[in-house]
Amino acid sequence: MTRPLLSAAALALLAASPALAQRDSAASALEGGVVVLSGRVVDAGTGRPLRAARVGVTTAGAVAFTDSLGGFSIPVPAGAHSAFVGRPGYMAMEGKLTVAAGDAPRTIRLPVDSAMMAALHQQDVRLARRARASGTTPQLWERDALVASDSPNVAQFLLASARMGWTLCGGAVRRSRTREYVETPMPPNVPACVRTARPGGLCVIVDEQRSSMYQLTTLDPRELYRLEAYRRAGIIVGYSTRFVEWLARRGRMLPPLEGLVRNLCG
Repeated sequence: MTRPLLSAAALALLAASPALAQRDSAASALEGGVVVLSGRVVDAGTGRPLRAARVGVTTAGAVAFTDSLGGFSIPVPAGAHSAFVGRPGYMAMEGKLTVAAGDAPRTIRLPVDSAMMAALHQQDVRLARRARASGTTPQLWERDALVASDSPNVAQFLLASARMGWTLCGGAVRRSRTREYVETPMPPNVPACVRTARPGGLCVIVDEQRSSMYQLTTLDPRELYRLEAYRRAGIIVGYSTRFVEWLARRGRMLPPLEGLVRNLCG
């Protein structure tokens, strides 16, 4: 569910915080008419800071995720913008706002979506049960860890963090009947070849669709809800936040992972 960001009821939710204004400015002037929009996202009921909330300024093509104190900071051109604020389990807010140098930090209070919160909890249980049913314990990253990542894309996040036991190899030619997974061309700093112990090569699945290390170079880890790496099986499974919210709304259960891997990766 989405609420207007600047409706009459929401004006109070975006009111400047005097205490914060004494310490900082939500929009500090930068070169070229660019200002820094900053503030905090909190639980509307408790005032608790919300970590990993997504704050987007769509007219500027800018996105930030809140830190452990609920804080965010986004450089944007001064002027009128369309904005969006959301977090799984809370009612999203969107609307118009005007940003200028000297603005006080904004405190955005998101109301809990109780039905979605309960549905997401149930979905978490289902995803954990699905992983256990695979017969092996995956290396797991949940949303808070993924949002906190400094990696520019999921491929580099995995190469730095996953204990997959893989070997990087040169070349950009797919060789049949080997254990090499080859993609070409690859962006800078991402290897063209990853060798795993899995016959047929590395199996990458995102939102129940076959993917690849190359495609993961276009995916921001902060957009994921859950990421699993099955070291012995040579399998990577990712779930985007949007996909998990879609599952939660519909109460959908996913098929066993073993069957999905067999159907998509052979």
